[in-house]
Amino acid sequence: MIYSSGVKLRKILVCLFIVDKYEDNIFGLEYFLLKSSAIVIDDEPDVLDVFSECLPLFDVEVLAKGKDGKEAVELYKKHRPEIVLMDVRMPLYDGVYGLEKIREFDPNAKIIIVTASIDSDIEQKLVEENASAIIWKPFDMEKVQKTIERVKNGESKIILR
Repeated sequence: MIYSSGVKLRKILVCLFIVDKYEDNIFGLEYFLLKSSAIVIDDEPDVLDVFSECLPLFDVEVLAKGKDGKEAVELYKKHRPEIVLMDVRMPLYDGVYGLEKIREFDPNAKIIIVTASIDSDIEQKLVEENASAIIWKPFDMEKVQKTIERVKNGESKIILR
């Protein structure tokens, strides 16, 4: 049966209202489109640009971008993304700070650390704070995509060198 776009839109809005009213923790159109959401945190503008351009190709909507761990916490609380992609070494507030504070707010947050280099103490701290995955730069976007899928499906402690 063919409907006008106005009829389709009304049906979608009715579905959103029903889900919003009767199902806890299911909000927005992403639920129906089965699209993932993410925030990207890195002090390098080029890395932010790469993620912003590539993630939508994998049906991951970039909700916001930030440049340090403090912004990561603020953006997480504001947007409640499914995935956080975050660097470790950033000025002022690093990724460990962001990981710790997001975990305090939401122990089940899915946080993927993307970093150029870390020493063994920092790596141990990331593991202790339950980083969902660690990916080393330079990264392959195909590995990033697969890691996002694995993390979304409940895997954790994924370390890709």
